[in-house]
Amino acid sequence: NNPVRAIELLRQARTLDPQGALTAQQAGRVALRAGDSRWAYSLLQESLQKQPADPATRLDLALAAYHVGRLAEAEAALQQLLATNAPDPSAATARARLELVRATQRPELAPAALPAARAVLESDTNALPALMVMALAAEQEGQVARARQIYESLQQQHPHFTPALRQLALLRVRAGESDAAVQTLVSRAREAFPQDPEVAAALGIVSGQRGDLVRAVQLLNEALKQRPERAEWWFHLGMAHHRLKQPAQARPALERALQQPSQAEWVAQARQALAEMK
Repeated sequence: NNPVRAIELLRQARTLDPQGALTAQQAGRVALRAGDSRWAYSLLQESLQKQPADPATRLDLALAAYHVGRLAEAEAALQQLLATNAPDPSAATARARLELVRATQRPELAPAALPAARAVLESDTNALPALMVMALAAEQEGQVARARQIYESLQQQHPHFTPALRQLALLRVRAGESDAAVQTLVSRAREAFPQDPEVAAALGIVSGQRGDLVRAVQLLNEALKQRPERAEWWFHLGMAHHRLKQPAQARPALERALQQPSQAEWVAQARQALAEMK
C-alpha cells in the first residue's frame, strides 16, 4: 500500500539479484502497480529476454507497454501470445486485453468494447486499459464531461500514459479552451505525437487563438496535408491568414471551409471575413 516503500524494496532486491529473470518479472509487476511504469517496462523487457517462452511475462510486458503509451507494441505482444496457443488463464486474459488495446487505438470500437472493460473493472477497479475504453466510449456517446473526468484522473495517476493526454488535449480544444494550461497540455501532446494531424491542428488552433498566427498557419497547413477534408481546420487557417492581412491566402482557405455544408458557429465568421475582403 506504500508505493515509495515498494519501489525501495524492489531496488534492494535487484541489487542482490541483478541477473534474475524471476526477480525482474516480479519487480516489473510491483513497479507497475506502484506507478513506475517506465521502470516496469524496462524490467519486463529484461525478463522476457531471459524467458521468452513464458506467457505470463509476455502478458505483463504487454500491459507495461500499454502503460507507457506503446499501444502498437502492446497489441503485437498480445497477438504473439495468442499465436503460441498459450494456456488459460493467460490466453483468456490476453484476448480481453487485446480488445481493449484495439479500442484505445481505434476509438470508434470503444462502445462495443464496453462489456469487456466492465468485466475487467469488476476484478480491478484501477485497470488502465478498461478505464481508458470507458472514457473513449463516453466521448463517442457525447458524454464529454464524463470522458474529461476520466482522462484527467488517468493523467494524474499515469502521467506517462500519453493516449489519455492526447484525448484530454483534443477534448479541451474542441470545447473552445485556449488558456495557458491548455496550450501546455496540447504542446505536451505534440511532443508525444509529433506526426499526429489532430494534435498538430489542435495546437495550431490554440496558437491562433493566443495570437501566434505564424505558428498557427504552419501547424494547420501541416495537419491539412494529411487531412484535407477537415473543413474546420481550413476555417482556422483562413482566419489566421485574415488576421495576418494576407487575403490572397485567406480567401481560398475560407472558401474551402465553406464548401462542405455545416451548421457550425464558425460558418458565419467565415462568411463575414470573406465579405470584409471584397
